[in-house]
Amino acid sequence: MSDTDSAGHAMIRSTTHKTGSSTLRSRITVAFMLVVAVAILGVSIAAAIGSQRGIAAVEAADRSYIATAVAEEISRAYTSSGVPTNGDLSGIDISQAEELATASGAVLTLLPGNPGRGPADRGRGPATAPVIVDDQVVGVVRLSFARPLSDSGQSIAWTWIIVAMTVTGSVAALAAWLLSRWLTRPLTQLSHSVRAFGKGDRTVRAPSGAPGEIGDLADAFDDMAARIERGEQLRRVLASDVAHELRTPLASLQASLEELRDGLAPASTERLASLHDQSLRLGRLVADLERLAEAESPDISVHLTQVDLVEEAEKAVHSAQSLLDSAGLTVTVHAQESVQVSADVDRVAQILGNLLSNVARYCRDGDRVAVHVRAQAGMGIVEVTDSGPGMTTEDATNAFERLYRGSQAPTVHGSGVGLSIVRALTTAQNGTVELTSTLGAGTTVRVALPLVRTPE
Repeated sequence: MSDTDSAGHAMIRSTTHKTGSSTLRSRITVAFMLVVAVAILGVSIAAAIGSQRGIAAVEAADRSYIATAVAEEISRAYTSSGVPTNGDLSGIDISQAEELATASGAVLTLLPGNPGRGPADRGRGPATAPVIVDDQVVGVVRLSFARPLSDSGQSIAWTWIIVAMTVTGSVAALAAWLLSRWLTRPLTQLSHSVRAFGKGDRTVRAPSGAPGEIGDLADAFDDMAARIERGEQLRRVLASDVAHELRTPLASLQASLEELRDGLAPASTERLASLHDQSLRLGRLVADLERLAEAESPDISVHLTQVDLVEEAEKAVHSAQSLLDSAGLTVTVHAQESVQVSADVDRVAQILGNLLSNVARYCRDGDRVAVHVRAQAGMGIVEVTDSGPGMTTEDATNAFERLYRGSQAPTVHGSGVGLSIVRALTTAQNGTVELTSTLGAGTTVRVALPLVRTPE
């Protein structure tokens, strides 16, 4: 792919990121507004129906009250006229009742006799009320209203509903915009941090204070960035350490071989033994790097079987006895009769061998080493404790990092991969490893592997 194509793809990706951020903000806004619109619509419909029914009920009560008042006025007129209660209303003066009906916006119709109970008044049709004289119904008042009394009430109700919908919608739109901005700003800043990190700025970190899951995402990015930065530092240290470790023996080998080639030095046994030792040193460094790569491989071969941890610890001490003796160390094993763990016997031997090799490399002549094996809380524990020089807090914290050799690196020959291999192999067998150390008072490495489960 050409540089132009790469630049074009980068521009497309950048545009996509910007569009995606903008789209996310607009989608949040639209979704929020949609929910608010549905809520406003539902509340408005409920308010309209409720107000309509309430006003209709009030209107029906008002009409009934007016009809009753008109009927009572006619009853008083009937009583004061002296006409017998035979249902004849023709001689009654109902002018005051008509004025009362007219003032209420209704047309009065007076029906003689008792027509019986009509349909219930629901506030829209004519209002009726019986004219009662001496406990007898002598007629019925019927009021026909020109227009519903509720028209003005409905108009006022709808006016307030529309105003409320407008104000609520405007406030909701502003809230949606602010909310989407508040939610997407950390994502936008995080995307800028990710792109900057991808371009090589390893110091960039996600913005702090993001809410909820976005904050968790920012923390995860920071953790990833810190790990990558740490890994790159370790790779630089690796390159430097490997170059340093290889430079000295290679330079010595080259100089010695040139002397032998040019006849400047005799090919004596001592000279050849020195060259052989330097080549062995190079071989050990390469072998350590190979073992580390194998141990940290996701495809590492582990065959879990029932392993007696006590027996393996005793074998490891016996195998490393000459190395420990040459270092001037006194080693003792403290163990139960048997601790059966689920592990790979070869990997367990490799773990214990690395731990004892570290002890021989870093401890002083005359130091003591104790190997404790026991069962505890469902795990088989093996602890290698020495009375050596111990570690600083920084060295103890970084002891399991690849190629970390700590403050003793200038005085101790080693590749710094032993504990890294121990951690990788232990983790592959579902175990854990811990290190505690006090400067000047020794170090303890604790490896825990799961015990074999017995059938219940």
